[in-house]
Amino acid sequence: MSPQYPKDRLVYDRIFSLFGERFLGNGLVTVCNHEHWHKQRRIMDPAFSRTYLIGLMETFNEKAEELMEKLEEMADGKKEFSMLSMMCRVTMDIIAKVAFGFELNALSDDQMPLPHAVTMVLEGLTKSRIPLIQYMPGKQKLIKEVRESVRLLRRVGKECIDRRREALQNGKEATLDILTQILKGDALEETRDDENILDNFMTFFVAG
Repeated sequence: MSPQYPKDRLVYDRIFSLFGERFLGNGLVTVCNHEHWHKQRRIMDPAFSRTYLIGLMETFNEKAEELMEKLEEMADGKKEFSMLSMMCRVTMDIIAKVAFGFELNALSDDQMPLPHAVTMVLEGLTKSRIPLIQYMPGKQKLIKEVRESVRLLRRVGKECIDRRREALQNGKEATLDILTQILKGDALEETRDDENILDNFMTFFVAG
């Protein structure tokens, strides 16, 4: 019943970084200061309004149609493929488009590295609970790949943020999506903290 939603700092500090690479940092999930969380949460609200979500149906339907076409191609009754992978890819295409305004095409491009990167960071998150895993000889390849995946996701996030910021500076109309709300929040804070903006990109991208 409390409006405070207290968070255990010990738990959330552990996902600030993943094997030494900044991961969710001080994003909406991990920030433990209630006042700071509440301010960010209020800024994000419009991107989850019913009216805005109804307006996204066209994108949801378009990506669902693409998935059906892809499944039709593959449904020859002979070869096996992973439905989990297909659903992850279509979901990723949707979150990229509706939250951050970019076309990812993960569904049509099997070589697209982002789905694998997300799988790796989630696996890293699970494995990071094992004490001293970083020092186990057999786990070094996994840890290296998790770190590279975190770096890749944050690099993509930075490119995405820079593009949107440039578009807004050039007078392009702001889309009411999560990325715009993240940038609005940063403008209100007047800190221009790019790392913090990236934390929220990571939070919504991985959660999505």
